[in-house]
Amino acid sequence: MRRAVEIYIHFLLANQVLVLTVIVLLALAAVIFFLIASLRLQNLRRLYRAALRRMEGGDDLEEILLHQDRVEKALADRVMVLEQEMERTRQRSRLYLQRWAIERYRAFKDQGGDQSFTLVLLDGDENGFILTSIYGREESRIFAKQVQCGRARQALSEEEARVLALALEENRVRKKEIPAEAKNF
Repeated sequence: MRRAVEIYIHFLLANQVLVLTVIVLLALAAVIFFLIASLRLQNLRRLYRAALRRMEGGDDLEEILLHQDRVEKALADRVMVLEQEMERTRQRSRLYLQRWAIERYRAFKDQGGDQSFTLVLLDGDENGFILTSIYGREESRIFAKQVQCGRARQALSEEEARVLALALEENRVRKKEIPAEAKNF
């Protein structure tokens, strides 16, 4: 054991400069870490004092936390009211006309132009109506048919059934006009 102590002392005396340099570097690192910690603590104190000043007459952290709790509960209540209002609006929006399709066509072979049309207007529950206008030289007629849950209550013509199917499609273009050349008349 005595021999190990002698070797250690001899090593220290031989490497005095190296040992002192390591000790100084460690002390310097400790001082730097201490300064950084002091600056952070000073910053936290400044933030704490600023929070205390923001509170009206509050110098107590407990009072600040209670105030924040009241604010959080008020915000939670407001969010709940807004969610209820959003749900009421969503329910009401089901009644608005949301789906529609229109098709113009030539109802009679001897008539020129696509003057006749079928228009379908449906709400979010697929209720609405079909409006068909048949144009002729001598007379024109307009028909309205009721739609409930995506089904017409009266018999439909081929054009009316096609336009109703277009209006019921989920992902489709909102307007569809079929040119007369594309039809077999």
